[in-house]
Amino acid sequence: MTLGWRLAPIFFLSLRQFIGGKAVLAVAGLASLPMLFSLIYRINPDIDRPRRYLDDVFTEFMLPSVLPLAVLVLATGAFGDELEDRTLPYLVLKPISRFRIVVEKLLAAVAISAPIVGGFTALSWLFVFWGEAGDNLDMLWGMLAAVAVGTLVYTAVFQFFSLFIQRAILASIIYSLVWETVLGRFIPGLRYASIRHLVSSVYVSVIDDRRIALTGSFGTAGSVTAVLIITAVAVLLGTWRLRRLNIE
Repeated sequence: MTLGWRLAPIFFLSLRQFIGGKAVLAVAGLASLPMLFSLIYRINPDIDRPRRYLDDVFTEFMLPSVLPLAVLVLATGAFGDELEDRTLPYLVLKPISRFRIVVEKLLAAVAISAPIVGGFTALSWLFVFWGEAGDNLDMLWGMLAAVAVGTLVYTAVFQFFSLFIQRAILASIIYSLVWETVLGRFIPGLRYASIRHLVSSVYVSVIDDRRIALTGSFGTAGSVTAVLIITAVAVLLGTWRLRRLNIE
């Protein structure tokens, strides 16, 4: 732990802040919502085939709504809480580059959010495929891959919001519900510029099931590359903003 603290002090400090706060409970509460649909399916499994049912829940509810809302709780709090509590000046006075601060904050938020969201996603999958899980592992890997990629890019974007926008939580919610859920779904062509489409492309590429297709999928390599570019841009812009932020 001592060695880890020396190598990544902001990362471990942020982990302690996140774990000790109420935000983790909010993340868990939001991430557990898809389990309700899985429990409904177990009560009456005749409503649909399990793969199609879980695919609809995951792509139409989990990815566009639950995932970004769960992630934004910690992502916006990474710097938002520091600004609100006026503890950011003490943080940036440490002999650590602004770039490292942004990256370590990002990784800490991902390290907390990804296991929570991924864990509840796996439980949802298990409830739906109870008794036949072994034949549907591909769907589990696809869902977990999409959650991992989505957690990274959403955290980077929402953390970026928290450094540029005073009400970052509100801005993140509007982005998630309006751009990703409504506009990205119903306006032709706009969905290709959404994070949701990139994350969905990872999901459908991993499961490789012709019955579950996505129009205009970028494939795993293309989607991951785009996600890494968006994440890198968000980190660099966040670093630039942190260097010029008035913290006095």
